[in-house]
Amino acid sequence: MSKLFLKFSVFTIFLTTSIKSINAAPANDVESVLGDNLNKRMQQISYTGKCDVFGKGYIQSSDTCASLAQKAGVYTVDILAANELFKGDCRNVKAGPIWCAKKALPSQPAVPIKVTAPMNDDTALDIIKFYRQTPIWRGECLTAISAPIEEGTTCESLASAGGITVQQLLRINELLNNDCNMVKQYIRGRACKQLKASTSTIIIKTSSSSTSTSSKATTTSKSTTTSKSTTTSKSTTTSKPTTTSKTTTTQKPTSTSTTTSTSVKPTTTSYAVVGAGGGCVDRQSIDSMQANDPDTFNMLILAMVQMMKADSNDPFSWHQIAGIHGGIGTPWPNVKEQGFNFNSSRPYCPHGSVIFATWHRPYMLLLEQAIYNAAQDIANKFTGANKTKYVNAAKKVRWPYWDWAVKDSNSRMPSVVKQTKVDIITPTGKQTIDNPFFSYKFKSNENKFTVNNPDRIWVGAKQTIRGVSPGLSTTDNEAQAEVKLKGSAEAFGSRRETLWKYLLREDGFSSMSSNIEGLHGDIHVAINGFMRSVPWAGWDPIFWLHHCNIDRLIAIWQAANPGLKLTGANENVTFQVVDPRTNIDGKIKIDINTPLLPFKHPDGSWWTSADTVDVRSMWKDGYGYPETSCTKQSLTDQQVDAFATSQINALYKDALPDFTVQQKGRMRLKRDVSKSITQWSVNIVIDQSELPGTFQIMVFLGEPPADAQQWSSCDQKIGGLTVFGAPGIKMPSKIVTSDVALTAPLQSKGLGTNATEIDDYLAKNLIWKCLDDQDRPVNVTTLTTLKVGVTSHQVDIPTKSSQKPKFFNPKLRVKGTRKKKGGADSLSDIKNPRLKNGKQTTVSGNFASITIVSTSSSSPMATPTTTEEPKSTQTTAPTDMPAETATDMPAETAAETATDMPTETATDMPAETAAETAADTPTDTDTDTEATSTMDAESSTPSATD
Repeated sequence: MSKLFLKFSVFTIFLTTSIKSINAAPANDVESVLGDNLNKRMQQISYTGKCDVFGKGYIQSSDTCASLAQKAGVYTVDILAANELFKGDCRNVKAGPIWCAKKALPSQPAVPIKVTAPMNDDTALDIIKFYRQTPIWRGECLTAISAPIEEGTTCESLASAGGITVQQLLRINELLNNDCNMVKQYIRGRACKQLKASTSTIIIKTSSSSTSTSSKATTTSKSTTTSKSTTTSKSTTTSKPTTTSKTTTTQKPTSTSTTTSTSVKPTTTSYAVVGAGGGCVDRQSIDSMQANDPDTFNMLILAMVQMMKADSNDPFSWHQIAGIHGGIGTPWPNVKEQGFNFNSSRPYCPHGSVIFATWHRPYMLLLEQAIYNAAQDIANKFTGANKTKYVNAAKKVRWPYWDWAVKDSNSRMPSVVKQTKVDIITPTGKQTIDNPFFSYKFKSNENKFTVNNPDRIWVGAKQTIRGVSPGLSTTDNEAQAEVKLKGSAEAFGSRRETLWKYLLREDGFSSMSSNIEGLHGDIHVAINGFMRSVPWAGWDPIFWLHHCNIDRLIAIWQAANPGLKLTGANENVTFQVVDPRTNIDGKIKIDINTPLLPFKHPDGSWWTSADTVDVRSMWKDGYGYPETSCTKQSLTDQQVDAFATSQINALYKDALPDFTVQQKGRMRLKRDVSKSITQWSVNIVIDQSELPGTFQIMVFLGEPPADAQQWSSCDQKIGGLTVFGAPGIKMPSKIVTSDVALTAPLQSKGLGTNATEIDDYLAKNLIWKCLDDQDRPVNVTTLTTLKVGVTSHQVDIPTKSSQKPKFFNPKLRVKGTRKKKGGADSLSDIKNPRLKNGKQTTVSGNFASITIVSTSSSSPMATPTTTEEPKSTQTTAPTDMPAETATDMPAETAAETATDMPTETATDMPAETAAETAADTPTDTDTDTEATSTMDAESSTPSATD
């Protein structure tokens, strides 16, 4: 402690010596200049003035705002407020300095502080006093929200106090990171309701005793608006959207990469994405809509027909909206509206990116908006009693989804997409027409694109085609598409079990999005035809049913994981971006604020992933799903989570085979756990740049037929990995992964839970093969980055369906793969795979938590994976492995297998059983037979009210 006081005394002497003046500058510039000066004076001290509670030890390289706050037992906001050199930004936490845990906050000035040049350090320190109040915006705030952030403050209450919307609040106050849950991290902080452009005068607005608490916002005389928008109803009767109450003028997107965004100033647009009108209405499954809501289904068909007949140059026509996905070489809606340099060689859709899921949400909204508006127009042409009926039905029009994993579907295509004709009621009476769900028919001036081999076959096609591969046929084959979709019973069960796992595992948004994208690619390729190719898929109506389901799955996951948000990544992009400049690695930073091109709000600002951050943003866009219903808007996040979780279990939990883990001795299940099961998986990693276009890695149990065209539908196939791309074009180098559920196929082969028997079976029968973008076999020995592994892990199933299972760390079992081409024989093959250039890299999500187990041991206990982005655990010695394990595992992975005991083992275990636990650990291969299979007596359709 004496050393700390000595350092503090030295700092005080420095602080009272010569004062240097600095020129007036915007607040963020003042922070920078001031921070530089203070750094030079204080060096290894991160705070100024008197520290009331010193931090424990020096700041370590692994420390963050959160870890420092946890050490000191204070809020993150206290850490930022007490340590001025962090400059209000947790990213400025650096290793080395002595830090302050807490200071007494100064009282707020009675009036706004206005500082003009010249400004000395004393004045600058007055500015710091303001920053101790921890503003949650960046830059200069023209008008602050008078109400401070207190315990219980929410986004809604804060926005209401400022007279702005929640969306405005999140966009203006960047430290919230577009997450309303972050508000509670800024107790005693301040929020802004209007930012001002930088000038030579600093204006800092704080509350005073005379500050009004009215929810109506006022601005200073210097405040000007950049554009005006008129508020109207979202419901319109034209094909073009109008400015709505949900749109507001926002600041320009801020680039988080090493370069600065060059986008132009937003201006109002007539081509904004605002979604459908009429309030929040749930989207339905296509089968349910057709069977149970025929009037709405009728209006949907009529609206589709009108869109498909619209002029090819109409931005809201089927042709134009479909062309956005893969790109038709021209910008949407036109060059003037773009506001950035359009690259005609790139599509808009970001496949293989962290924003895959979020980009497709406004894309779906755009189609739904056009469909809804067309339906309103048509409904008003009816007369008499039919007009009332169909006007009401048109208000409920939302685009439907196709759940290809629901138990009764067996992945069959909806019946309506296979019918060439359909009966409808029009304003002039009943008619039988060409079914718009069956195909899109190109007009004479359409489909004259120039595209790469081999998809040139689709140029000049009269209509969209399914069920055939490029180069094989131009005749539609719905039956073949059906066969490939259905596959074997084992493959269907594996797909459903995999989906259940993806929706309930808490791996983080980016990992979940990548996982769902993998399943999405499988469906595209199985349907084949236009759906197989990124440039062509958007014209096929089944594309939209499929992607509506993808959006639904993302929404369900968001509802069940309200605290997990999208995190950024540096990517080699193949899609349109506002600023194409890259960093030194040739990559672009893609994050929650990256514009989702070409979609804009009515005020001209870009859509970003921040607009799709959770289910509440979805409800504001006018739709829900049965599992994330509009009727749930009044529930808390925890209640929404519980309901969504119960729906996941009700829909997909029955896919789980019962590989129950028998509990030994006194190690009984916890009271809230109904059973523990063992899940097996095939884990695939490969660089997506291995082959051009779309390609597949297929996994089989047993040798598949000699004819490669039968691989997709043969009984031996259980799943695989699909890279969904554009014909003839390689994706940028990046490792992609797939986690194929293996448990159900193993059980169908009569295998129980004896791990040694399963290892032996897989060593003989596990096979993988590859098909290229024309369904031609590829020798897997040429795929230098392909690695296939097998893992097993324990899952604790809770007694209540509204609670999530606990997934334990997967264990790599190399016996089934180590002697095969492309097979994993060490942990690094899966966790540190190599890119096409030979450089070793890392994986994220569930793959990052894989440890290793001897092939001769039973499935050991494992660490539950519950972190957002799991990190590999490294210690010096394993804690839960059989005695012979250390000698059987590769040396390079021995250190990575520790921390495998569940976190609750030491704390939740009864004291008298602790000593028995070690004795129960298996020490020879015979113990594999200890875990026996029992039938699950639990209902497969748990109640949503559990």
